[in-house]
Amino acid sequence: MDKNQLNQFLLKAQQDPETAKQLAEIMKRVVEAYDRARPAVQLVAERFAAMLEKIRPALQELQKWWIEFHPNLVRLVEAAKAMPPAYRKALMELGQRGWYLDGEMALSTPFEFARAISEGRIEETEVALEDHFTTRLDAIESEIATAFPSRARILAAAFRAHKDGLYACSIPVFLTQMDGICMEVGNKYFFIKENKRPGIAGHVDQLSDNPLTAAMLAPLTEILPISAGPEARGPGFWQLNRHTVIHGESVDYDTRRNSLRAISLINYVSQMLSQPKLALIQAPPSSP
Repeated sequence: MDKNQLNQFLLKAQQDPETAKQLAEIMKRVVEAYDRARPAVQLVAERFAAMLEKIRPALQELQKWWIEFHPNLVRLVEAAKAMPPAYRKALMELGQRGWYLDGEMALSTPFEFARAISEGRIEETEVALEDHFTTRLDAIESEIATAFPSRARILAAAFRAHKDGLYACSIPVFLTQMDGICMEVGNKYFFIKENKRPGIAGHVDQLSDNPLTAAMLAPLTEILPISAGPEARGPGFWQLNRHTVIHGESVDYDTRRNSLRAISLINYVSQMLSQPKLALIQAPPSSP
């Protein structure tokens, strides 16, 4: 019954004894219902008040915790926003020296390596990276062979050459097989450029569905020393470079460190272009 209907009913009750009788009966039932419900309502109210009293200290502690935690939460959110750009910068700094992310590294490790390089502790960082990939050597070979079984035989020969110190043989194979993986997965090569970017960059862009993933894939989307063209290889250029190796321009590339650099690259490409691996980096972690 809406307001107008109620007004009409009350007006009619004033003029019609029968309607007035009906109204009185309704009011009586309402009062009786209220009287019956009142003890239950009162009991519920009392129990709620008692419960509230019991949890009051906990609510007060929660309020205190929120007041103290809120500024930290704000800082955490800001750190999460800053994480992808900082991570991308760290990975690109490693790439400038020919090293690439290994998914088995702790999240903070690339930051630590990049910071050490910026502080001039270059040789210390190079040795640490050599140690990391040497320790991971057998696991990396197994993981790539599992992900790309058709390449297992060729990669086994390259890893054997590395272990035997035949770096002049291991490095070209790692570089060519890395490019083959890009073609197999994304139908584009890494070392053939398109629009001044690695050819595989367009495929990688489709995988970059959140800022952290984009940051972790950044070394596959920009030109680094490994793929630098003649215009970027000026006097004094010393980095491992695919063109100078494959085309015979470099005759001093065959070092243990360069072979480990090439292993870090093919390992990185194998991990980053495999969808199950990307699933592990979808949720942005906290900044170190």
